[in-house]
Amino acid sequence: MNLSAVGFANDEQPDVQRHRILFSGANEIRVSVPDVFVNDDAHLIVELFNDGDASLSVDKLKSSCGCTVPKVVDSKVDAGKFAEMLIEYHTSKPGGLESKVEFEFGGKPFVISSAGMIKRPLLEQSASLILEEHRAKVAIKVADSRHDPTKFTWQCLPSSFSFTDVRVENNEITGILVHDGERFPSSVNLIPFVGKQALAPLGFSIQHRGKIQLITKRIYTQKTKDLRLIVTGDLSSLSNETKGVLRYQGKVQDVAVRVQGNLLFLDNPFEEEGRFETEISVGAFKFPVVVTLR
Repeated sequence: MNLSAVGFANDEQPDVQRHRILFSGANEIRVSVPDVFVNDDAHLIVELFNDGDASLSVDKLKSSCGCTVPKVVDSKVDAGKFAEMLIEYHTSKPGGLESKVEFEFGGKPFVISSAGMIKRPLLEQSASLILEEHRAKVAIKVADSRHDPTKFTWQCLPSSFSFTDVRVENNEITGILVHDGERFPSSVNLIPFVGKQALAPLGFSIQHRGKIQLITKRIYTQKTKDLRLIVTGDLSSLSNETKGVLRYQGKVQDVAVRVQGNLLFLDNPFEEEGRFETEISVGAFKFPVVVTLR
């Protein structure tokens, strides 16, 4: 019996070079999957030739991961005949592609190991953006020459963002990301469309310069524990240890504040259980918070 990998096919590149790799007595072959872009269709065609005198069968066909799907139309191969195994590669996620297909042919075990790279059609030049006055400049490199970037339409998630003033020059897309909303999200996905087909989204982390938004507006805690506020935005104006003011029921209480990432920890001044509507001031920022002690 002989097995050979006879080439890759791609819907966008039907004339891709075909090649033949024989097992040559070994029970494993390694093949390199040509680089593809996200959501491309790519598959490997493997010939199974029965050079004996009796029929053979293909059994125990399985893959090491869900990104690779092997199929055999007819698992029985008559003497002197070929059967084809089609190995399909799912390319919905960018990154390295590594998988194994295991099967038995005529009772003997075989392994086909595949390796390749799934590339993004577009590449963000910076994964982090700083919004000033609700606006940020965006630059994107076009890596996939099959698409005309001047034909792209754009969608932003969350929808409080929009991508405007879009220009294309020398395989680079530039534009302005505009935020129009009361909340200040910490990330945004920018999704390009070719017609109705969505390409791989571009993800950006967001910093809002000069803005801080409170995420936790209700705090449930105990008397012995600090008050913890989760915020998003630009905390660069605050030192790691600072002072704040807490107002409730006509009282004004100075409290120590510690800044750790997007968390503010405040000393807990409450001595009794209950529900307190408060206003917390830290630097130039004021947050209305409902504190419940249990």
